[in-house]
Amino acid sequence: MRRIQRGSTDQSVVLRIIDESTGIPETGVLWNTAGIDLWYRREGATKTSIVEATLATLDAAHADGGFLAIGDGYYRLDLPDAAVATAAGVNGVMVGGAVTGMIVLGCYVELTAYNPYDAMRAGLTALPNAAADAAGGLPISDAGGLDIDAKLANTNEVTAARMGALTDWINGGRLDAILDIIAADTTTDIPAVIAALDALIDTVKADTADIHTDVGTAITAIGDVHAADLPAVMTMLTDIHGTDLPAVKADTAAILTDTGTTLDGRIPAALVGGRIDANVGSQSNIDFGTLQKASLNAATPANIAGSVGSVAGNIGGNVIGSVGSVVSLGLKKNTALAKFSFVMTDITTHAPKPGVTPTCTRSIDGGAFSAGTMANITEQVDAVGVYLVDLGAGDMNGNVITFRATAAGCDDTIVELVTHP
Repeated sequence: MRRIQRGSTDQSVVLRIIDESTGIPETGVLWNTAGIDLWYRREGATKTSIVEATLATLDAAHADGGFLAIGDGYYRLDLPDAAVATAAGVNGVMVGGAVTGMIVLGCYVELTAYNPYDAMRAGLTALPNAAADAAGGLPISDAGGLDIDAKLANTNEVTAARMGALTDWINGGRLDAILDIIAADTTTDIPAVIAALDALIDTVKADTADIHTDVGTAITAIGDVHAADLPAVMTMLTDIHGTDLPAVKADTAAILTDTGTTLDGRIPAALVGGRIDANVGSQSNIDFGTLQKASLNAATPANIAGSVGSVAGNIGGNVIGSVGSVVSLGLKKNTALAKFSFVMTDITTHAPKPGVTPTCTRSIDGGAFSAGTMANITEQVDAVGVYLVDLGAGDMNGNVITFRATAAGCDDTIVELVTHP
């Protein structure tokens, strides 16, 4: 049985003819042999005779009714196109015939809706005419599980508007411009940043080496302090604790004893009731007036006057001076002090120096020195190196007022003023 697609043209079949008595294949039958009558019958139709015709060769072009021996009792028969025409309900065609004294062994041809000889898609037009997974062929899923509906849903997401937005990003659009910027950064800016970082790292490495050297020097210095200086300090502290402090303690006890009973025994006779003239660093020109032991114990102590830093006042009262740091006691806190006197001395001879222009500042309870409200800085009328200044109440608003006077070519004059409420 052979299969032929309905509606095909120029189709041929093969018949066999044998002797009716012996069954031996007949080889000499021609298209016009006596008694030859070939036919076809389509399903549901009557038998239709075929008008036989000759063929020049077995490979000659198709000719309806063409008939020619193949050999060994087999013959080529070219069917009319009507034998395999398309018709509803016609699924096959029977081909047969008769020859006088012979038997024609016919054949049945199944008429199909597809082309059984089309290796690509069997002639079915609903299928792509290409190999699967090839160009124009059926898609396949290499891993399996291909969901065409899901792919369709995803494809529907690709709208014209979205494609327009995508186009705006590519082909010179924003994404393309961004990629160009990234390319520029990659080839220019980023290498520059890397070079800068490399230079910074080199600097940090150099600084780290310097720090390492400095730390080593510091550690060496600390070692020197530990090895040499600290032992010396410890020796000094030991001496102070073992020798100097007991001596100070003994001297303090003697002073306390003398103050209560025998102070006059500790003062040389020349000092009691007399005068010793002295400059700074020598024992002369010191006038104690009528300093007596009795006056020290009296309710109203005697005055002490002299030229050592120009000190004037009462014991327990005012003390004013300029050599080193002189203390003045008994001043009232937060109360203005007019015509406060002080001495300026020559920086070379250390003798009182007239005719200079002092600059006065004060520090209140250890604070910073400032001019405050001091005013009227003038030289005393006799021009002996004594100067006057008015201190305002704000200048005196503290427990300890440190007064300082400076002038060109002069020693600094520093006086501590201790106030009381």
